[in-house]
Amino acid sequence: MRPDRLASMDTQTINLDSKSILAKLIATENIQVQHNKVKTASFDTKHRVLTLPVFKNQKGDVYDMLIAHECAHALHTPTDGWVKIEDDSLRSYVNVLEDCRIDRIIQKQYPGVVKNYLNGFDILEKQNFFGTNGKDLNKELMLIDKINLFYKSSKRLPISFSSVDNKWLSKVDALKTFDDVVDLAKQLLNWQQKEVEKLKKLPDFDKHLISDNYNLNDDESENEDESNSEESSENGESQQAEDNGEDKKDNGEQTAVNSEAQEGGGEGISPDKLISITNDTMEDKMSKLYDSEKSYAYYTLPKARLNLCAFVFFL
Repeated sequence: MRPDRLASMDTQTINLDSKSILAKLIATENIQVQHNKVKTASFDTKHRVLTLPVFKNQKGDVYDMLIAHECAHALHTPTDGWVKIEDDSLRSYVNVLEDCRIDRIIQKQYPGVVKNYLNGFDILEKQNFFGTNGKDLNKELMLIDKINLFYKSSKRLPISFSSVDNKWLSKVDALKTFDDVVDLAKQLLNWQQKEVEKLKKLPDFDKHLISDNYNLNDDESENEDESNSEESSENGESQQAEDNGEDKKDNGEQTAVNSEAQEGGGEGISPDKLISITNDTMEDKMSKLYDSEKSYAYYTLPKARLNLCAFVFFL
């Protein structure tokens, strides 16, 4: 944004200095930047308007990293790409892998932001933005969360990956498009579901750290409660049938319904148990960094009056 196009009633709040990552990102493109009451960035390709959230902390590496990240999403993530993703687990996996892709793109395109990413992550990690304080990253996290932390740390965290894990990392590094991200997310989620099924067969599953962190034990307790409830219901209905002199055969329809319900419980893993817990925690804490009380309205006055100067008013 050129200085001659911007006038502000609060220059200390909205104007970015020479070290701002936003200036680095838009210096080579004639686009307009707006800061509004939004939680995600968006880019109007027709009018070349980039809309960004208003952050409470607008100084330092964390701010620059967040701006770079949001710009990367706005410029490289298709806004209509999320419409078809309804499953929470898949959306979580896509979110993590898409971050890996767009952060790599923006850092390659603007090398000056690399340092902001390094320092910004270190600051957020110290403030436990990922909910990993006291956790063994190698033993307590599923692969999606290891990937999330490994890439957000710019591959610096001491996380151990197996030979199988490394094959997934190679696929993450090879991501080119958003469609690639969705395809890989589906593959990884399907693989993780099978791995969890294997884990559930271990004798000490209920004591496993991963089981506890992802609340996988809730599935068994819920199934047991449902099974006990259904058994009690069946016994009650059978007794009532006998008391009423009804033939046991007449109760076949109810028995079929109960049997179908039991089959529906199954041994499967509830989808919401497989979301990325580190990404979920980060998004929750990150939402508190957005300023929901401030926004900036942009107006362009007629050329004859003020030579198309854009005024920004603090609301």
